[in-house]
Amino acid sequence: MSRPVIHTRWIGFAGSAGAVVLASLLAEAMRQNIGILNVSLIYLTVVVLVATVWGLWPALSASLLGVVALDLLFIPPYGTLAVHNPRDWLTLLFFLVIAALTGRLAAGLRTRAEESRRRERATAVLYDLSTALIAGDGLSVILPDLVRRAAVTFGLDACHIALPAEDGRLRVVAGVGPWDDAEGRAAQAVVQQVFQDGRPAAVHEPHLRGRDWQAGVVPLVRRPHRSPWVALYLPLVVASQSVGVMRVARSRGTDAFEPEEQRLLTTFAHQAALAIDKAHLAERARRAATLEETDRLKTALLSSVSHDLRSPLAAIKTGVTALLDPAADLRPQERGELLGSIDQETDRLSLLVANLLDLSRIQGGALNPRKEWVDLAEIVASVVDRLSQRLVDCSIEVDLANDLPLILCDFVRIDQVLSNMIENAAHYAPPHTPITVSARAQADGVLVSVRDRGPGIPPEERDRVFEPFYRGAATERTHSGSGLGLAICRGIVEAHGGWIRVDAVAGPGASISFFLPAPREIGVSARPQIGVAP
Repeated sequence: MSRPVIHTRWIGFAGSAGAVVLASLLAEAMRQNIGILNVSLIYLTVVVLVATVWGLWPALSASLLGVVALDLLFIPPYGTLAVHNPRDWLTLLFFLVIAALTGRLAAGLRTRAEESRRRERATAVLYDLSTALIAGDGLSVILPDLVRRAAVTFGLDACHIALPAEDGRLRVVAGVGPWDDAEGRAAQAVVQQVFQDGRPAAVHEPHLRGRDWQAGVVPLVRRPHRSPWVALYLPLVVASQSVGVMRVARSRGTDAFEPEEQRLLTTFAHQAALAIDKAHLAERARRAATLEETDRLKTALLSSVSHDLRSPLAAIKTGVTALLDPAADLRPQERGELLGSIDQETDRLSLLVANLLDLSRIQGGALNPRKEWVDLAEIVASVVDRLSQRLVDCSIEVDLANDLPLILCDFVRIDQVLSNMIENAAHYAPPHTPITVSARAQADGVLVSVRDRGPGIPPEERDRVFEPFYRGAATERTHSGSGLGLAICRGIVEAHGGWIRVDAVAGPGASISFFLPAPREIGVSARPQIGVAP
């Protein structure tokens, strides 16, 4: 938006006088070739041009000056305002009327054209600002862009937005340009009053010294800071509820903001209020979603932990009670079985606690792998050797490519990932069915897969199986477990810069694969031989 033009009308009067002088010189030069009628048409053309450029009043001035020039220069007696012929009086009268009417019509067309341009410009401005506000995702993005666009669009020396803080005071959260004592009593009183009343207020600020309020954006317009300032405080209102205050200021005096420009600024303030309210609603929605997810995880945690704790605790309690009963006549074999059960259930509890701690580290971003160069075949050999003694009902088959590169990873964590995947497969696989562990070199890393012959994973659940405490709708009723293993696997693999997924397979069972990146230039040493577990 352009600033108001000072002394526009006086410039128009001067321009109309100059135009009449030029028209007189032109008519005088052509006196021998044209008559009085053509001379009047020259002055009439000047009136139309003046009306088009400067408006009605300069056009009327040009009409009067044209009549005077026509009488002095082209109607005898020349050089005087006296008119002896009545027909010349009629000529002058008709010229004056026609010139005034023509000037009025031309000025009206100019006014309507200017109004149309103002409306078009206002529509473009509001559309651009609305698009910018709607596209913003949060207040930290919306507000700095908002004040910058407002300053550029409306030619402002300063623009600030104040929002209520937790203590109830309105504090400037984004702004460009100077605002003296922005946190002082005087400014706070005005802002607070506008915020409470919901009505705009114009305030003169003659003593503004020019301390710039910085919000990551430097002032866009520099003016002499000691000149009079006018600040317009606009309430940001949504559904009769104030959400903040916007201050716009110029160093122009009492006519700094035209009425139409104030209406545009008010409309923009309404849109800014909607954008701020939208950001608040989005923030509340995110908090509600977080609380809902937290509540869901808490419910799942209580359900899972209560079940997983109750079973081992019951077994431990039963074994310890039997061992402590002096009346119980236990044979050495029975005593050994009780102690073995206690030891096994204690390990189960320790694993549950370890999984919960790992999940907490992953969700808190505190999982930092201690990477070193590792031969993946060594990890597979270690895991298979350890689990083959525990998973007596399943056989583990290994299929490793000969060109596997070294990978930079945490040996213990990747061992944990592969162990969880094999134990998860054994959990759902039918007895005496094979579990296949395979690894292949990829273009920029290694792909490891674990395949079982169990019930499989439905397509709609392939992403959810990596969520904490999720065990699948079909298997949750028939298989126990905390549902933490694959969630921990995903966290560890992603911490290494890789990914994990459920593969589509032909036939029964499920296949889960994870990828770890590896440099291409690292050579490959000989691989240890890994036998097939019985």
